[in-house]
Amino acid sequence: MIIREKDLDEVLQSHIVYSNVSKGVLAKSKDLEAAFGKERDQTEILLEILDKGELQVAGKERESQLSSQFRDIATIVMQKTINPETQRPYTSSMIERLMHEIHFSVDPNSSSKKQALEVIRELQKHFPIKRCPMRLRLTVPQQNFSSLLEKLNVWNASIVSKDESGGQLSIACSRLKINLEKSELILVGNVPNMEELAEVLGCKVGVLPTTYLGLPLGAPYKSSRIWKGVE
Repeated sequence: MIIREKDLDEVLQSHIVYSNVSKGVLAKSKDLEAAFGKERDQTEILLEILDKGELQVAGKERESQLSSQFRDIATIVMQKTINPETQRPYTSSMIERLMHEIHFSVDPNSSSKKQALEVIRELQKHFPIKRCPMRLRLTVPQQNFSSLLEKLNVWNASIVSKDESGGQLSIACSRLKINLEKSELILVGNVPNMEELAEVLGCKVGVLPTTYLGLPLGAPYKSSRIWKGVE
């Protein structure tokens, strides 16, 4: 629910309409009549401007917003990448310097996370940088541990830690890579720019119902047809 302020004095510094507020130029009466019609008093005009007008951001404020978003993007890039030569992340200041070197410009109408993914792809063309390997924890019965190790070796995974408890073995592994060519983004709710995001990630766009690890997703769980073939 949107609550609108009815007292104009709470939201306006002045009840005067300007054509150029930075230069102090007042709007002419004939211009107001042409834009808002005749026989409209000042209060009605102000209310319509507040309801339908666009917010004008001052130059310094816009510059501050862009600078802040630039740093946000650099922070996301730092958190998601490492230097493949040292296996350690770059500093935020280093990422910002690299972004300046590729002449990256912030798009205020796009999310920081989406732009960070684009920056990573562009930086990889010019500098030694790669995505951080994800870390995964797997818990299996001890009798299945040897077969799991074989799988991890095939995937070139690195075991970080092992924990044994109650006849089960839990291991944390890293250096696993996502095969984006076999991955899908699935729409849940209203997600704008879905195709554009999929293009940035390099994967496909999927829909529900579908299956994951042989199990149905997004389908009526009482349907016997859906569960056919699932053991």
